[in-house]
Amino acid sequence: MRPAPQGRDDIAQGVSPGAGGATSGSDSSPAAGRKIVAQTLTNLLFHVVFSTKDRLPLIDAELKPDLLAYIGGIVRELGGKLLAANGTADHVHLLLRLLPRLALADAVRVVEANST
Repeated sequence: MRPAPQGRDDIAQGVSPGAGGATSGSDSSPAAGRKIVAQTLTNLLFHVVFSTKDRLPLIDAELKPDLLAYIGGIVRELGGKLLAANGTADHVHLLLRLLPRLALADAVRVVEANST
């Protein structure tokens, strides 16, 4: 028998659907030999904008693809992923996925320093 669905308030406060309800077996403990392991999942996305010095139009159409690919390599070396990149002659927009162990300020410093 499945437990009655719980309202949005219960879910919002961390009660998972089915918590504390009846299970299909007579024993509500985990199956023999099965361990319950806690895990933490993160998805850290950042929109970063870099501009050229004094906002001069230094990024031409020929340089732009190589620059964005190079920035992608820097982000990969940091353990992150460049999800999207684009820009104009005087600035670049990046959408980054970074690991939680890496501070955003450190990542931006490394990308900026190595891409100039």
